[in-house]
Amino acid sequence: MALIMRYKSIWSMPSGGPGVTTMFAFPDTTEQVFADAARAFLNDALATSGAADFLPSLCSIQGEAVVDNIEVESGLLDSTVPVTAPAVITGIGSGAYAAPAGAVITWLTGLVHQGRRVRGRTFLVPLANTAFENNGTLTAAYLTNARNAASAYIAGAANPCIWARPTPGAADGAAFAVAAGSVQDKIAVLTSRRD
Repeated sequence: MALIMRYKSIWSMPSGGPGVTTMFAFPDTTEQVFADAARAFLNDALATSGAADFLPSLCSIQGEAVVDNIEVESGLLDSTVPVTAPAVITGIGSGAYAAPAGAVITWLTGLVHQGRRVRGRTFLVPLANTAFENNGTLTAAYLTNARNAASAYIAGAANPCIWARPTPGAADGAAFAVAAGSVQDKIAVLTSRRD
């Protein structure tokens, strides 16, 4: 029975929230190291000089105080391990912002499972207006920031993975190591299923 770790960070925002960022990793390290690495990735993707200036000032992100261990094949919860919740990431980006607009990091594995490329996505929404150009694309500064954060997370101690969930009624889930992260120079927009 193979296990992977799952960690959630909750986004608080004045409208459209709360949001959640869910990350997965192989159990090659402790749950605390994984939780801290997930928080560091989010902070680095949203901050310059340690302050979350690409996150609007009305928003914050709090990592949970637990890491779940999931059975890869079945998707069943095996155990929950308490961790010290990482420090809150508090946005300092000033000015107006578009609540459903931000960026997306695509995690690449270079592998195929059940006839499909295995990849995952982490949405960073919303972003402060300083992350956007006047033409609706992302600024060079933000792209560099997010790409560097993704590279550091992959190279760090967490050993992140993408989990291909099992199909209903089957035990065919699988996990794959993240090989690279890609941030396209275009805005990601999140919509509700009710929209």
